[in-house]
Amino acid sequence: MTLTADVATAVQVESDAHRVRQVVSNLVQNALRVTNAGGRIGVSARAEGSTAVIEVADTGPGIEGADLPHVFERSYLWRASKGTRRVGTGLGLAIVRELVTALGGRVTVDSIVGRGTTFRIVLPARAPAPVKHA
Repeated sequence: MTLTADVATAVQVESDAHRVRQVVSNLVQNALRVTNAGGRIGVSARAEGSTAVIEVADTGPGIEGADLPHVFERSYLWRASKGTRRVGTGLGLAIVRELVTALGGRVTVDSIVGRGTTFRIVLPARAPAPVKHA
C-alpha cells in the first residue's frame, strides 16, 4: 500500500490542532482498513480563499451512492455492511462530522464504487496577522 501526503505550501487554520489531527487520523485509519494491498491513500491540504481544505482519498471499494447521504450517521455503514466491508464500530465518521462542525467547518464525501472514496474537510483559514507600520 502507498500512503502519500501532498502539502505544497504551509496551510494554517484557526482551530484546535488536537481535534484536526484526530479528524485526519480517523479518516486515514478508515482508509487503511478498507484499502487492499497495492492500493493508495493520499492526504492533501491546500488553501482555498478564506478556507483550508484537507482531503483523504483512497482506492478502496468505494461507497454506494444510496449510502453516501448517510455515511456520517452513527453506525450507518456498520449496519449497512453486514460483514461485507471492513468497518470499525461505526462511530468514527459521526465523530468526524461532529468535530469538524464544532471547528466551524464542513466535511463532505465523494465516492465511486470500485474506484475509491475522498473525504473533504473545509475549515476556516487563519486570519492574516495585522501589518505593522514603521
